Amino acid sequence: MFFAAALLCMCELEWREGRQPQLPLEPLSVATSLASGSGFANPFWQQSGPTAWITPAIPFIYAGALGVSKWIGIRAFNLIVASNLLAVAAAVYLVLKFCIPHWWAPSRVVFVAAFFGYCLLDGNVLTYPGALTAGESALLLAGLATAWRKPGSARASLMLFVAGTLLALTHPGLAMAGIAATGVLSLAIWRSPAGRPVGLLRAGALAAVAALIVGAGPWAIRNRLVFHQWIAAKSNGYFELVLAHEQTKDGILTESSILAGNPSMNLRVFLAYRQLGEKDFLEGYRRRALEIVTRDLGRYLAYSGNRLFNAVCFSKSAGDTDLVLAPLGPDVAARLVGQRLVFYYGIRPTTYLWPRSEVPASAERASLAAAGAQDIDALMADWTRAQANIRTKSRGAAAILVGLLWSGIPSACCLAAMLFGTKATPRLVGVAAAIYLLALLPNVMITHDIRHQCDFEVLFALFLAAPIEAFRRRSGPAAR
Repeated sequence: MFFAAALLCMCELEWREGRQPQLPLEPLSVATSLASGSGFANPFWQQSGPTAWITPAIPFIYAGALGVSKWIGIRAFNLIVASNLLAVAAAVYLVLKFCIPHWWAPSRVVFVAAFFGYCLLDGNVLTYPGALTAGESALLLAGLATAWRKPGSARASLMLFVAGTLLALTHPGLAMAGIAATGVLSLAIWRSPAGRPVGLLRAGALAAVAALIVGAGPWAIRNRLVFHQWIAAKSNGYFELVLAHEQTKDGILTESSILAGNPSMNLRVFLAYRQLGEKDFLEGYRRRALEIVTRDLGRYLAYSGNRLFNAVCFSKSAGDTDLVLAPLGPDVAARLVGQRLVFYYGIRPTTYLWPRSEVPASAERASLAAAGAQDIDALMADWTRAQANIRTKSRGAAAILVGLLWSGIPSACCLAAMLFGTKATPRLVGVAAAIYLLALLPNVMITHDIRHQCDFEVLFALFLAAPIEAFRRRSGPAAR
C-alpha cells in the first residue's frame, strides 16, 4: 500500500501544479449512458444508439462508480482513482509475491522503481485503463509462474481464469497473448515428467478456454443479437485501420489525425455515424479497409512496419497540436476548421487547436487571409508560438527520451537479458517478451500510437529489471 500512497501523492502534486487529470472520453460516455439506463450506447456523448465501439470492462466500471457515487455521496472521479490505485498496488504485490519472489533484492527494487516511474510517466494511470491492464497482466504472469512451479495448482488455474476473463473484456491483444502463453505452458508442463500425472487441461489449458468463453462469450452474443454480427472484442478495427492509412503520413496516429477523423472530434464524421447507425457506418470502412489491404498492400505493409518500429524501437510523440489562444469569431473559426487550418475539440466546440504545419509563415498568412480571418498579425503570432511548442513536444530532447522509455529502452533491456544466455535469463522474461510481441499484433496490423504503450507498463518494468537479474545469475549462484 506504500506504493499506492506514494503514487497518489505524486499525482496529486501534479494535479495541483496544473496538470489536469483526464478520463477516456468514449468509455466515460458509454458509462454515462449505462448509468442513465440507456444501455451500452452513445460513445460520442450524443444520442446515437447501441455500440460495440469499445470493449465493455471500463465503461461498466465507470458506470458502477457513477452509481455508487450517488448512493454514498462521493465523487465518481475519486472512486475511479481508488480502483486504479488498488489495481497498481495489486500489480506490484502479484509480481513480487508470485513472479519474482526469488530474484535478487536489487532486481526487485529496480522493478518496483521502474513501475513507479512508468506510472508517473503515463500521467493518466489513475484515470485511464492502464492501471487495470497492469493488474490483469500481473495476475496473468502470476498464474503462469504458479502453474509452472506447481502443476495442477487450483490457485494457478483460478489466476489464469480470472486474468484471461478480465483481459478479454479489457485488452483483446493481451487476452489473445495470454491464452496463447497459457496453452504453450500447459503443453510444456504436460510433456514434463512431473506434469504428466496432472494432464494437459488441468495444467492451465482448461482455465484459458473457460476464460475465453466466459469473457468474450456473453459480449459476442450480445453483439450478435444487437448488430447481427459476431463481435468478440470491439467493432471499430476497420475504422482505425482506415484512419491510420488515410489521415497519417506513416501509419502512426497523432492528435491531429484523431481530430480529423474520429466521430468524437469531427462533427461531419459523427453526423454520418449517427445517421447511418454504427453497423452501416462501419460497413463503409470495412470495404475501404479491404481495398487498402488488397490494392495498396505496399503502403499498408510499410505502415505496419512503422507501427512495429514505433512499438519496439522508438515511440514518436503524438503531440502535433497546440491550443489556439488568439480570439476567433464563430464564422471565421468555422471557415478555418473547414479548411483544416485549425481543429476543434468536439466535446467543447469553443476549444480550437493549431495543427503542426510544414508550410512557411507566408503561406500560412495567405491561407488565413483567404479564409477571411481578422487581425491576421495576432493570429500569426499565435501560430508561431504554437508551432514552436509543437516542435518541442514532438522533437525536443524530452520527447526523444520519453519515446525511448516507452519502447526502445525496455526492448534493449529485454534483449540484453536474453543475450546473457538462456540459463542466466529468467524464464519469466522470455514469457513476458512473447506476450508483449503477441499483444502488439492487432496494433501493428491496425493502428498505433504512444498511448497504446501505457497498457504494457508492468511488462516494461520487468524488462528494465531483467538485465540486473540475468547478470547476477551469470555471475554467481542464484535461485531460478
